[in-house]
Amino acid sequence: MRRDKEVRIGEYVEPAGLRNYPYTSHVKKNPSHILMLNDNEWASDPHNIGEVWASMLFEMHWNLVRKLGFTSDKHSADITKGNTLALKLVTDGLMLQPCFPTFVDARNAIIQAEMILTRGEHRCELWTAFARRGLGLDAQTDRSMKTVVAGYAVPKECGSPKA
Repeated sequence: MRRDKEVRIGEYVEPAGLRNYPYTSHVKKNPSHILMLNDNEWASDPHNIGEVWASMLFEMHWNLVRKLGFTSDKHSADITKGNTLALKLVTDGLMLQPCFPTFVDARNAIIQAEMILTRGEHRCELWTAFARRGLGLDAQTDRSMKTVVAGYAVPKECGSPKA
């Protein structure tokens, strides 16, 4: 599967898919970004909020696949492959985050899971993925999701995030 592959959810029901945008790393095709949460009307639909989060995880997945490769073994738990490592990090992150997490809490939990599992070997791939969609080091979210500040910073050792 190529990095620029578009994934449309629910094409069997609706040819354009059931989401606002296809899942892709092309920001012109999928502009999902944390600042969308500041639009109260748009963010009143929890599916829209989830689309922003899923787009960030999609970026993270492909950053890891680009670095580590992909396994088509659906039963693999091999953390040396990008797609299975991404799933493991999200699952482990769920166990590390607080109840009712903000986007920042959830991001931090995934990054903490990666530090525990691989000692930070792939943290720059995670940071650049989150920062690309506005959830970098300097991002701010609150529990109500009424105040969202985008952030694009990554740790110095990760260089500048790619647009």
